[in-house]
Amino acid sequence: PARFLSIAKPLTAALFWPGLLLVLGACWWGLTQVPAERLQSLPPERLMAARIGFAPALRLLRSQWPVQSIWPANMRGAEPPKSLQPEDVLITRPAFDPEPHLLPEGAADFIMALQAGQSFGAAFDAAGPFDLTATLGLLLAGGAIIDITED
Repeated sequence: PARFLSIAKPLTAALFWPGLLLVLGACWWGLTQVPAERLQSLPPERLMAARIGFAPALRLLRSQWPVQSIWPANMRGAEPPKSLQPEDVLITRPAFDPEPHLLPEGAADFIMALQAGQSFGAAFDAAGPFDLTATLGLLLAGGAIIDITED
């Protein structure tokens, strides 16, 4: 549709339409997600060999500061953090509003390995000890997993 609008003579006065259609398409594509049942239905050996694709809106922030704890204190008047510990934050967008989530310790290494294209098993091994259940729960609830590719 964007290509059509870019060459359609009657619509040349509205040159922004192709760009708007691209944004709309990207927003809808970003809402596509893998159901938890699909992930759960894979036998362990196939899951460990699979590669995970993430939504374009997913962001992972690693900070030496408690940024996720500071955020609600700044934005909502919540209690400020009591300590200045580093925090890793996963930002998902299950609908239209982004949602920041504090990641369990070690989970960022796992997600970064998956983002780099490593298989589920290789990413799990590279991450060291972390709470896999909590991490997958955040990714699935946040609509962050949009593809599972089996080799």
